Amino acid sequence: MALIVESPTRRLQKSNQLDALSNKQNLITTRAFYAEHQPLLQTALINTFKALERFGLNDEERIQTAQEAVFLWTQAKLSQKAGTKDGNNKVSGFDLGAAVGFHIKNGPDNKPQFAFASGGNRESDTIAIADVHAETSAIERLKGKLDPLNLNHDGKFVDMVVIGNAAPCGSCRNEIYKHASDQSLVFVITNKGETSVNTIAELFPTKFDQYDLKGVSPELLETVKVTAQNAFPSRYQLPDVLPLWGVVMENKDHKIFQGFYSGDDGFWSNSPTMDAISNVLQWGINEFPGKGENESDIEYKERIRNQSTAQIERVVIHYEGKLPKVYPSGKERQQLSILPENTEIVIVEHNGEETRGFRTTRKDLLPGAFTA
Repeated sequence: MALIVESPTRRLQKSNQLDALSNKQNLITTRAFYAEHQPLLQTALINTFKALERFGLNDEERIQTAQEAVFLWTQAKLSQKAGTKDGNNKVSGFDLGAAVGFHIKNGPDNKPQFAFASGGNRESDTIAIADVHAETSAIERLKGKLDPLNLNHDGKFVDMVVIGNAAPCGSCRNEIYKHASDQSLVFVITNKGETSVNTIAELFPTKFDQYDLKGVSPELLETVKVTAQNAFPSRYQLPDVLPLWGVVMENKDHKIFQGFYSGDDGFWSNSPTMDAISNVLQWGINEFPGKGENESDIEYKERIRNQSTAQIERVVIHYEGKLPKVYPSGKERQQLSILPENTEIVIVEHNGEETRGFRTTRKDLLPGAFTA
C-alpha cells in the first residue's frame, strides 16, 4: 500500500470553504511549505499512519486521518512561523503552533467538509507566559468559522488537534477537553516528523477509580479541611456558587505546608485552587536559605523550588461546597507538574453531608506533562 502525501490543493478542496479569500491565501503559503518540506511531510505521514494502529481504524480511515493530521501540522507550522516573525515569542523564545479540525457532516452545500483553524502562542511583552496559547487560539478561530453555520455541535467541535514538538500544557488540555469528545485525537508531530497520538481522555483523565482515603491520616484530613474553610472567595465568587479550596502538602519528614485561596476584591481568578497551590509552592515550602554568591535571583528561586518540591510526597486538595465540573482543572494540574511524578495526589470532596475522596499520582493526573 502506497502512502503519498496528499496535495494541499486537493486537501483544501475537501476542507471548509467558509472563507474563500483566506483559503486562497492559505493555499499559496501551504503549497510553498509542501514544496520545501516534501520529504519531511512524507516521513510524518508514514509515522502518523503507524501511530494510529492502536485505535481500531481500518486502513482507509487510518490513511484519511493521517492525511488530515499532516495537513493540520502544516497549518500549525505556518502559524508558528508567522508568530515568530511577528515577535509573539520574543520573551521566552519558545515556538509553538497548533491546528484543530472538525468533520462537518452537512456543510453549506450539504456535503461533508473538514473545517480547520490554526493558531500560535501570543506572549505579553514582559513575561515569558503565553497570553493566548496556540491550542486555545486555534479553537477560538475554529469556533468563529463554525458559529455562522448554526451547527448543532453542543460546543463539541474538536475532532482532532495537531501540535508541533510539545505535548499540550494542562490549561490547553482542559480547553480541548471542553470542546472535544473523549475519543478526539491529539497529535504531537516533531520537527523530524516523529508522531505520538493520544485521545484527550488519555491526556486529561477525569475518571478515577480509587475512591478511598486509606493511608491518609485523620489529622491531615482535618488540617486540609480547616485550611479550606479558612479560604475566602472574591466578592464575585459567592460561597454558595463555588466551593472553598484548601491545599496541604506533606514532605518526607511529615511536615505540613498549607495554602488556601486568598482572592481579593481587585483580582479575578477562574482557578482558585491554582492560587492555593501557588501559595504553597511559592512560599510555603521554600525553607532553604542562603543565596549563592554568584547566583541570580531567578537561579536562586529555581534552586529553592526544585529542592523544596523534591521533598513533597503527598498533596491533599480539599473542596468544600459545590464541586466544579472538572477538578483539578488543567491549570492546577500544570502547577502540580513541578512535583515528582510519583507524588500522591489526594482529592477530598465535602458537600456538607458526605465526605469522599480519591487518590492518584501527579503523573496520572497529567500524563506526559509539559514542563518546558
